[in-house]
Amino acid sequence: MNKKTIYEELNQDVKTYIKNLELVTFSNDSDKEFDPTEINAINASSIIESTKLYLIKKKDLDTLAQISKKYNDTFSDSKLKKQYPIKKLFKLINPDIDAIFFSMALIHKTKTITDEKEVLMYVNSEYEQWIKSIKTRTETAMEQFRKEANELQFDKGYSDFKEKEIKDELIHDLAQAEVYYQKITNDHIGEYEIAYLGFVNPSPYLTLTVRYENQEIQPNIHLLKDTPNFLLFNEKIWSNKSNWRDGFMASSTKAFGNIWFRKKDNKLV
Repeated sequence: MNKKTIYEELNQDVKTYIKNLELVTFSNDSDKEFDPTEINAINASSIIESTKLYLIKKKDLDTLAQISKKYNDTFSDSKLKKQYPIKKLFKLINPDIDAIFFSMALIHKTKTITDEKEVLMYVNSEYEQWIKSIKTRTETAMEQFRKEANELQFDKGYSDFKEKEIKDELIHDLAQAEVYYQKITNDHIGEYEIAYLGFVNPSPYLTLTVRYENQEIQPNIHLLKDTPNFLLFNEKIWSNKSNWRDGFMASSTKAFGNIWFRKKDNKLV
């Protein structure tokens, strides 16, 4: 039997294998972070439709192991592996440890950093950039109001009141952010857990962020297009409430920019 025929048989074995597996569907409607104006809608839709993630259990690994063995026995030569790549058959994300949480996203839409030393490197720049941006937004709001007041000939007393209201909001936000900044930078006893939860430019493919049974978090796992992606998943530990990022945001305070923090007992500050 020639190599091409065996490769096609392996591909058919995978197709048969996935028939009884749970398929995870990515939905734009449920992804709060996806802005459809930033990606061509037709392109994004095509990518989502052609990217398949299947949840498997440990008992399902035997079938994949048999397929892998047949593949490795047949395509042992590196040139053959290049000609008939296993990544065109399937991708097994975590063969050795169960996943307990996961979330899908169009890649690089978010940037999450949880290592405190690394996050602290961003704190000063985020604080400075946030101050500049909020001052700019306030100036823009003030200009827009003054233009509207002039066009509609608002009463001077009302105009003065509204301008003061805009300025007071800026003063309040700056003061609150300074309190948070001081809490974070002066936390010498490790009272708070901080994280960088930001955004970067989206690209047209899907990724997976996974939390494993040992609590390790692996972000931005590239899900292959037109190839089944398999995630070894422990449903018993799975929480239906939220993924880690949403959980952190729900139980923490946004300090400024992309910096969030919470007490390490997860209570709101």
